[in-house]
Amino acid sequence: MKNSLRQTGFKALLITQFLEAFNDNALKVVVTFVAIDYFAQHGLGTLFVSLSGAVFILPFLLFSTYAGHLADRFSKKKIIVIAKIAELFILLLGLMAFVNINMVGMLLVLFFMGLHSAFFSPSKYAILPEILEKDDLSEGNGQLQMWTYVAIIL
Repeated sequence: MKNSLRQTGFKALLITQFLEAFNDNALKVVVTFVAIDYFAQHGLGTLFVSLSGAVFILPFLLFSTYAGHLADRFSKKKIIVIAKIAELFILLLGLMAFVNINMVGMLLVLFFMGLHSAFFSPSKYAILPEILEKDDLSEGNGQLQMWTYVAIIL
C-alpha cells in the first residue's frame, strides 16, 4: 500500500462509503420486509416491493447529472459532509416511519436516501484525485468499490 492510501482523508472516505452503502441497503431491506408483512395482510405485498425499488432508483435517474455538475463546481468535501449530515436526518425520519409503520413515510425516506446517494456518489469519486497520488488512483478506486460490496453483502 502506498503512502497516499494510508492518509486519514482516504481512510475516512472508505468508512464514509462503507456506511453509505450499508445504510442504503439495510434501509431498503428493512422497508421491504416490513412492507411485505404489512401488505401481505392487505394483499399488496409484491406491489410495494416493486414500488420501493423504483422509488429508491428514481433520484439516481433524475439527479445524477446535476449532482455531477455540483461536484465539479463546489467543494467535494463539503458536498460529502452535507450528504452525511442529511443521511443522519433521513435515517431518523426513517426510524419514525418504521416505528409508526407509515408506508408512505417509508417510501419518502427511500426516495430521500436515493436522492442523498445520488448527490454523494459523484463527489466521492471526484475527490479521489484530490486526496490520492496519481499512482494510487486505481488501487484507491478498487478499495472504494471493495468496501462498497462488503457493505452491500453485510
